[in-house]
Amino acid sequence: MLNVDFLVIAPSFHKYGCDISKALTKFGKTNVLVQWPEGGQLSVLGILSSFIQIVFAGFVFISVSIGLIKPVEILVVKGDFLKNKTLLRLKKKTKKMCLWLMDPVARLREELSTDLYDRVFSFDLADVKQLGFLYVPLFSSFLNSDGRQTMSRDQKFKQSSRRGLPGEVPQRLIRRILFVGSIYGERLDDLILLSRQVGNSQICVWGGFGPLKLWQFFRLKRKLIGFKNIYVRYGVLSKARLDELLTSGHFDLVFNSIPTDQRGLNMRFFESNSRGISQVTKRGDSLVSVLREHCGRLGQAEDLNASFLSDDFLTFAPRKDLDRSAADALKQALGL
Repeated sequence: MLNVDFLVIAPSFHKYGCDISKALTKFGKTNVLVQWPEGGQLSVLGILSSFIQIVFAGFVFISVSIGLIKPVEILVVKGDFLKNKTLLRLKKKTKKMCLWLMDPVARLREELSTDLYDRVFSFDLADVKQLGFLYVPLFSSFLNSDGRQTMSRDQKFKQSSRRGLPGEVPQRLIRRILFVGSIYGERLDDLILLSRQVGNSQICVWGGFGPLKLWQFFRLKRKLIGFKNIYVRYGVLSKARLDELLTSGHFDLVFNSIPTDQRGLNMRFFESNSRGISQVTKRGDSLVSVLREHCGRLGQAEDLNASFLSDDFLTFAPRKDLDRSAADALKQALGL
């Protein structure tokens, strides 16, 4: 029989569950982590990894049901991949079951039953207000479990050479802007407008294009014919590779935008902030108002020190007081 403080059930996407598990360990809490496959790559290794994760999850769920593993609490991240009957069986075997939502409720499947949980945490301010959830912002998985950064951007900048494309503009005058994320809504129009208003820019776009999205990659490339300063890269960025890009000193800014159906700061905000790189967003984007409300709720200064990069785009510098690790988020959510 294995007695543990927590059973953590999380999607495998970017291994955020691992960050949460390490944070619990930091607080002296024993835990078992179950990662449900999500966002895997179409490869033999990816399929094998997903199969192993599903088999292990089944083994753990059965072990909890028959009493071989006894968790004091269960922490479910996102949770839309679990069936209600599975949740009910697990709930009978623990004192408390909590749900940590990292997406707005409207994006999740309708069968998700938040009333099965003792507590629900959400990063989305609209869901917090309308549904009575507890507000728990997301975090930067680039911060070590003890809350310290690895090499800072400034340190790596001194060791790196600014790689630029040979061109008309001197390298030191080129603004290199990184965007990592899905291209939907008004994001493409915003990136095109940004490239026009900041003429001395080079915009690198990583859209998460794997084999199943190959046609989207070529369609985007076709739409951007004629925009010589926007470069679309093929492939899915790993968390480690994204960390390298943010700390290389090659990029000056990270383009960030919040979808219209979201009222919470995304992971990209905290990842960029923790790596000391400024962010750029369109004037009027929800990111600005959400950031102010976030600061107000946590008792932090609401002055964002934003400045205009162009007519329609704002930049704001990173702030140490906004850094959040998985440990910080858990401490707030679980009162550890």
